Amino acid sequence: MSGQARVPRAARPGEWFRGVVSRLPGGSVAVGGMDRADLVIDQVPILAWARTRLYEVETETVLVLRDRLERLEGSLPLSMVAPVAPTPIQTSVSVVSTNGGRSPAEAFAALLRTAEMQSPAAAREAAVMRTIHELLPDEARILLAMSDGSVQAVLQAHDGDDQVICNKSNVGRNAKVHAQELTTRYVTHLLELGLVELVPYKGREFYEWELIEAQTDVREVLGRYDHRKLVKPKLIRQILRLSPAGRSFCDVCLPS
Repeated sequence: MSGQARVPRAARPGEWFRGVVSRLPGGSVAVGGMDRADLVIDQVPILAWARTRLYEVETETVLVLRDRLERLEGSLPLSMVAPVAPTPIQTSVSVVSTNGGRSPAEAFAALLRTAEMQSPAAAREAAVMRTIHELLPDEARILLAMSDGSVQAVLQAHDGDDQVICNKSNVGRNAKVHAQELTTRYVTHLLELGLVELVPYKGREFYEWELIEAQTDVREVLGRYDHRKLVKPKLIRQILRLSPAGRSFCDVCLPS
């Protein structure tokens, strides 16, 4: 063991750390403990070698960084070169990946492998679960209210080529949603998901649409018209109902 080459104190990694610790209250005691640890390491060849290698790597890294900084300072005006401040050591790193660190090609290949092993029932269940994840709680209330086959009145209004009222309905109130002012957005989203559909109204009872037209915001829109042509916005009365996909969805999620 005595033949093992000892690393000089000044050449050991972490010497800068000793200097910092020695300036702290009680730092001399801590430095003394480090020195005693060095003596123990010197008695174990493999530990002494590891410490020497660590110092070599640390030295090479510092030299490379210093060389890069010198090149950078030489290529920039002095006014753009700021003094290098010590960077705090990050003790933990948290990396969030939406695809588990896989590339798009790898993620798509995983989907294809799953499709090969998936049964038809599992594929349908996966599709239903995706739809559930895209729904808001208020939208689920609307589907629940319509799952018995009931239909809802929807009003559209066009001023020339501009649609001034879109998917206005009382279905939110009837379904007791919490944010009734967002009913139009809920209906639009359910249409985008294909869970509901709009069909023309062919009856003669306009009670539900009259209730919609009586709302303040709707009256303000319908009160606008072209004074030159005396043309009011064109009203389109429609029926909102579950689509075939919506009925299948409710059959799975709301078993009787």
